[in-house]
Amino acid sequence: MTSGARPTPGDDAWQRVIDVADGELARWSALHAGMWAIVDPRILELCRLRIATLLGATRHAELRSPAARELGVTEELVAELPGWPTSPRFTSRDRACLALTEQFVMDVSGVDQQLVDSVLEHLTPGECYSFVNAIWAAEALQRTCLVLGTTPEPAALGLVDVDGDPAGGPS
Repeated sequence: MTSGARPTPGDDAWQRVIDVADGELARWSALHAGMWAIVDPRILELCRLRIATLLGATRHAELRSPAARELGVTEELVAELPGWPTSPRFTSRDRACLALTEQFVMDVSGVDQQLVDSVLEHLTPGECYSFVNAIWAAEALQRTCLVLGTTPEPAALGLVDVDGDPAGGPS
């Protein structure tokens, strides 16, 4: 990789970042991969993909959660994600979580009690706490990747390429 060039999936740029960061980013990847076990994968996937769109994290937008796919997050649903506020394909639960996620990404200080209460209509307080931590982790990882110009291997995040390839090959 030449100076200033952006790494591509499959090169060893992520490993070099991990080496420089003394393993912190490897633990962060493990945190991201573990989120799928504590937050409803459907909600987490919709919000993770919305974060990728809002941030312009195109590589993250090309990744998918196998667990979310099993719960009905199809490519047709993903294609309708920009219209989530009015599309009948999204439930009131989806909308509450997506609204909180969008505000979190755009201006976290604007997350108010009304947004939280809307989520709490669908999630227990513990689930809401886990959800907010999961969107924080997803957003922070995507922003870090954008700044560093790299992306971890999809499998390190518990994800696969949109075509189902866990190795991170071209989509």
